[in-house]
Amino acid sequence: MTSDAQTIPEDIMKAAEEALDNLLCNCVESCGGTAGLRKASIAEIAKAILAERERCASVADYFSQACVCSEWTEEARGAGYYACADVATSIRNPSPPKQPSPPTSDDDLPF
Repeated sequence: MTSDAQTIPEDIMKAAEEALDNLLCNCVESCGGTAGLRKASIAEIAKAILAERERCASVADYFSQACVCSEWTEEARGAGYYACADVATSIRNPSPPKQPSPPTSDDDLPF
């Protein structure tokens, strides 16, 4: 499916359809009316967004560990590990990441 010039992958469409089907099977009455259905819908959408956020963060986690196991130089492994770990933390954090301050010397570097 295409939306606003973006193609939505099939797995995301399937997850959205399953979430809606789950809500519709519960019907408006069992959710306590329209307000209950709205509340349940919001909860299902939030769960889907949270699951996608965690999936993205787990990709960054994977690459942070891959950096450690790589055959790069120690400095490159450290830089890659910290960069990927920071990306994973930023994905999981609802606040936008802070701009890092530039190091004033090599002693400020974490590796």
